[in-house]
Amino acid sequence: MMTAIFPLLMAAAPTGAIAANAAPGFAVCDPTDPASWGDVTYGANDSIGNNATIGAGTSIGDNTSIGAYANIGVCGTIGNSVNIGVHTTIKDAVTIVDSASVDPYVEVGSHSRLAGLTSIGRDSSIGDHTLIRRGTSLAPWVVVGAHSDVGHRISVGYRSSIGNNTVVGDDTTIDRQVSIGSSVQMGANVSAGYRAKVCDNAVVPDGTQIDTKGSYGCN
Repeated sequence: MMTAIFPLLMAAAPTGAIAANAAPGFAVCDPTDPASWGDVTYGANDSIGNNATIGAGTSIGDNTSIGAYANIGVCGTIGNSVNIGVHTTIKDAVTIVDSASVDPYVEVGSHSRLAGLTSIGRDSSIGDHTLIRRGTSLAPWVVVGAHSDVGHRISVGYRSSIGNNTVVGDDTTIDRQVSIGSSVQMGANVSAGYRAKVCDNAVVPDGTQIDTKGSYGCN
């Protein structure tokens, strides 16, 4: 039940190396209870970079790539055809669904979920217990706070930020250097222009357009 550390780049990770009492996936694997962890479980044709660390109880699907010096916490679930870049930190009990991409130097907080076909740009940070829904793309240097829900098919621009406990509705477009506060309820199909600002506790209706350098809910 020890953490796996890889000294060499592997063309394919071990297949079927499951401990008798393994408990892959955080639905069973409890990061607070080492007795529940089990061994790391690998799929077929996985590629693990040198000095990557994968926590006990983590389950990895087929055709997944984990870059050098990545640090994956315990009790994680990583799907098929996932790409995780070098020097990335994925904390405990994170789920990353099929065909997601996580660029280098990203940090994903514990108990968060990246849905399928999500793309997380380099040097971005996602807080604990946050959901990034299917088809959403974060540019480099984006910050998303804890306990937030970022909807389907959303584009978040370079160096933008989304606060804690914030909901962003589907098909919203967030331009570069936009600041969205905490406890914001943002509807679907919203457009926030370059360097726009949405203040804490704002409620933004569906289809709202916030102009470049404009503000919303900041009275």
